[in-house]
Amino acid sequence: KNGITLDTSSNTAIVNNTAYNNTNRGIYLSSSSNSNVSNNIICNSLGNGGIISATSINSYIFNNTITQNVDGIYVYANSLNTTILNNMVRNNVNNGIVVGDTASSTVNNTIAYNTANNNIYQGIRLINTVNSIITNNTASNNKDNGIALLTALNSTITNNTVSNNVNGINLASSTTNVTNNNVSNNKGTGITSTSSSNSNITNDTVSNNTQNGITVTGTGSSTLKNNTVSSNTLSGVRLENSGNYVNNNSIVNNGVGISIYAANNTLKYNRIYQNNLGLNNTGSNANAMYNWWGSNNPNFTSLITGVVNYSPWLYMIITADPMSINKTEPSLVTVSFNNLYDGSTVMGLDPALGHIPDDVLVSWTGTINPTSKTLNGIATSIFTTTTSGMRNITATTDNQQFTYY
Repeated sequence: KNGITLDTSSNTAIVNNTAYNNTNRGIYLSSSSNSNVSNNIICNSLGNGGIISATSINSYIFNNTITQNVDGIYVYANSLNTTILNNMVRNNVNNGIVVGDTASSTVNNTIAYNTANNNIYQGIRLINTVNSIITNNTASNNKDNGIALLTALNSTITNNTVSNNVNGINLASSTTNVTNNNVSNNKGTGITSTSSSNSNITNDTVSNNTQNGITVTGTGSSTLKNNTVSSNTLSGVRLENSGNYVNNNSIVNNGVGISIYAANNTLKYNRIYQNNLGLNNTGSNANAMYNWWGSNNPNFTSLITGVVNYSPWLYMIITADPMSINKTEPSLVTVSFNNLYDGSTVMGLDPALGHIPDDVLVSWTGTINPTSKTLNGIATSIFTTTTSGMRNITATTDNQQFTYY
């Protein structure tokens, strides 16, 4: 039934084999340790998968091509210290890579540099796992989630490309750090966190998803920080539960920038710009102070629906040092967003407490570099002149233009 079976084996290498059309599994590791499964081709295994590891320790599954099986790779039954590296896992009937099961825990897993594409369900799926790293994988064109976690504790999902799936990354009842991923062009939502307390979604690029960019729902709260969330059809960020922190994100060109359906959510130091609607709040106690809305004097009537505490907001100014120079001498010109405005008074803001997201573009006109980007709330450029007289310098960010005379 199996192409190759290791049963209670240790220090065994399964290398450079081809396993086709087996009625159960292609390669099966059972209660084995220190196994190396590499450079094999496994196709059309009709049982529960191409490469199966059950109750095994220190398994190394590397550089295999696994296609048209039930599951591509399946690791379960209290397996420990499994590395799944640089495999091509595609066109499988169920999932590409599965680690864990509902009856036991699978501990210390590394899933890295794999391609999990065109599988009927999930590209990569974790169930009841502890201490997992999912990094530098490509999960695309799967018919369900690109990456899905269920009851996965202490997991890190980082530097993955997740695109053109039904949904991108789906966390359920998991404790996870999701960081530096590119999640785009999925037919549903880019990143969903459901009842995943203390999960952090940071430094991700989430764009062009047909529904929402990032959705947080169920019980527990999450932190969304330093993400770029753009061009999602419905909402850039959708908050369906309470107690979330949404800080330092660029949320641009979405249907709605942020949609809130629950109480006591905090949104600070975000760039919320050029969405069809900036913020829709049907919950209560939404704290949206200290955000940049694309201009110094936003029209909040058209930007926000619902009751929201949005004042004060971030405010842009421009300065030059020195103000007066001789020909060919330089002057440092600074645009600062480290200011707060309540409609009447401009106040300084310590950037150590928070600031507009880094890498916001500032365009300049004058004898000066044409563009620069923000860092810690400021953007700088050097002005020089070869002629005498007064000169104007204009800086533009989003809908705000500021001229220094």
